[in-house]
Amino acid sequence: MKLKRAVTIKAIVTEELKSDLKDELAKTLSRIDSAAQQLDFQLRRYVPEVAKADIEQAGRLRREIEGERQKHESARAELNNRLREVAALEIGSEFVQGTLEGEVEIAPGDNLLEKIGGAEIVIKDGVIQEIKGD
Repeated sequence: MKLKRAVTIKAIVTEELKSDLKDELAKTLSRIDSAAQQLDFQLRRYVPEVAKADIEQAGRLRREIEGERQKHESARAELNNRLREVAALEIGSEFVQGTLEGEVEIAPGDNLLEKIGGAEIVIKDGVIQEIKGD
């Protein structure tokens, strides 16, 4: 019988990995900044126009835009924290990059906890270095 299990992907930290992570986070920050600028534009342009016709609707629109701005600010703060974490990674250490779903074959007499737990793939610059819990 086959079961599904979580497989942890760990990356050995290299300068290339740190650079790739920083670039990815910087691109995401840039997209968030662009979206925040768009929200500011909408707030300045559309809310006054809507207020001329319906002040209550303008208030709802302002609150909705402000809520979105808060979400963007929270995301921006989280990304800045992650950038600091990436900068602090030590070369040669292991970094959990994510998880995948994998299958494992089980049979009567197997230790279920050993079979479904602890599976890891260790990579270095995208190349598999080790498979644990196979």
